[in-house]
Amino acid sequence: MKQLKMAKPAESLNPISIIEELIDNNSWTGFKLSDCEIAFEYESNWGDFHLAFTWVKDNQTLGITCAIDQYHFPPKAQETFELLGLINQRLWLGHFETSDDGTPYFRYSLLLPETIQEDEARIIEDAMDIAISECERFNPVFQFHLAGKSPLESLNAAMLEPKGEA
Repeated sequence: MKQLKMAKPAESLNPISIIEELIDNNSWTGFKLSDCEIAFEYESNWGDFHLAFTWVKDNQTLGITCAIDQYHFPPKAQETFELLGLINQRLWLGHFETSDDGTPYFRYSLLLPETIQEDEARIIEDAMDIAISECERFNPVFQFHLAGKSPLESLNAAMLEPKGEA
């Protein structure tokens, strides 16, 4: 994973401002939709991921989604739900689901104070890193599934953990 460059944030920032600064510092293509929403593209080892952040001030929640839009599963396909269930069992934080058009995406939410202090900004950066890392980690599973493997075969083929040294 690429190392993120974070400038020192000012005190009492809206979480979207922190993400906007991360986007600028890393030269990503971003779109600030409002004071509460921002999106950007991240170039991963597997292609572009589309991340979106929504700050809901009323309940102090930052919603994070990371879409892997190079895949489109048949909407409401039973095998896709089975695959997502197998994947989600392996996650400690967040979960995968699919959009109405069958695009898989990772979703995670953070409870944050209304304003972020300097020492708390790292929490947002870590959450962004988790979303990207999980999409990269499970991307091969989606590839195997679209190639016709069953959900369990897809997971087992992509999640091989080598032992020993070559």
